[in-house]
Order: sequence, then C-alpha cells, then structure tokens
Amino acid sequence: MTDLIAVVAAYLLGSIPFSLLIARRRGVDLRTAGSGNVGATNVFRTAGVGPGIGALALDVAKGSAAVLIAARVGTGLSVPVAAAVAAIVGHVAPVWLRFRGGKGVATAAGAFAVLTPMAVGIAVATFLMRRGRTTISETEALFTLTVKMGLGHDVNTLMGPTFSTYLRDLRLLSLSTAAKGTALEVSYDCRLIKDGTADDLVSTLNKLEGVQDVEFERKAADGD
Repeated sequence: MTDLIAVVAAYLLGSIPFSLLIARRRGVDLRTAGSGNVGATNVFRTAGVGPGIGALALDVAKGSAAVLIAARVGTGLSVPVAAAVAAIVGHVAPVWLRFRGGKGVATAAGAFAVLTPMAVGIAVATFLMRRGRTTISETEALFTLTVKMGLGHDVNTLMGPTFSTYLRDLRLLSLSTAAKGTALEVSYDCRLIKDGTADDLVSTLNKLEGVQDVEFERKAADGD
C-alpha cells in the first residue's frame, strides 16, 4: 500500500505546473503564448531568462524529489523507478490542466539524475557539446519563420525593425489568411545575423502588438 501511495504522490508532484504558475506571475498564460506548451522552454521564450531558469529548476527538482521520496518509503528498486515514470507522466498529462502538460524533459532529467546519475551526466555533456556546435553554425543555417498576426496590422511596419536587427537574406514564402479568416499568416526563409539570437527573435516578436504566434525552425544549413 505504501508503494502505491508513493507512486500516486509522484504523479501528483510531477503534475504541479510550475512553468504555468511562474509565467502567470509575469502576466503570461503559456497556453496561449509562444508555442502554447506549458514547459520551461516556453517560459524562457515568453517571460524571460529569470523565470525560465526558475521553472526549469523546479521541473528538475520535482522529478528528483519524486524518486527520492519513493526510494525512502518504498520496498524495492522498482518503486522509485515507477515513481520516476509517474512524475514524468504527471508533467506531460497533469490532471489539473485536462491532461495537457509539457514535454517532460526537465522532469525526466531530475528523476534519472537520482536513478542513474552517471548516464544523465554523459547525456548532459553530450547535449552541451552538440549545442555549442549548433550555435557556431547557426548563422549559416537557413530558417523558416512563420508569424501569425491579427488582421489590420501592416507586416513591414509591425515587424520590420525586429527583422533588420536579427535577420538577413529574408525571402517571403507565403502570405495567407488563417484561423477562419481572422488572422494573417506570413512565412519567410531567412538567416540569423549573429549567433545565439533565435530565442531572442521569437521572444521579441511574441511581444509585438497583434502577433498571435511565432514559429522559427531550422530548415537547412550550408555544408550539412
């Protein structure tokens, strides 16, 4: 019975939407801002670095706490493993948000950092190395930028200054109405002016009046 309680408690702990709560204190509803995902990445994108770090740390912490509690009260290794899975499921499918949560990456990292610290350490090191190589080549990459905005806004006036700050080789791909004719969707091919500005670009565009959604995805890179 104690084992079952530990697993249920892990799910409930994992289901606490820290990212949503932190962003809400900044006046941002993650469900309608940025990517619409209620995870730490979207907090970085829509609320800033400080809140993003806080959300990330709490998501990691709840994964670790779920496993540590289960290991202390459980009767075998299977209990903390089950608690890890339950915490991740809680983050991905929280009962409080109609089972629509985040992706669970940070919560999984926290849980497995307790279960298999060496493996997580290797994974983090590999990610950082890969991230470094990606950042170096980011200005050579071709991106697709899609912006959805309310009707009645001039694209060039609204986003021109931001584009000139962050982008080069801008080429219009498509211009169409979306959301049953209530919004305008514009897509471009483009490249970044300098390294490390992708998140800043998305964050800046999301803050502009009239912008409803922004997608910025790497399409290809020279030499790939």
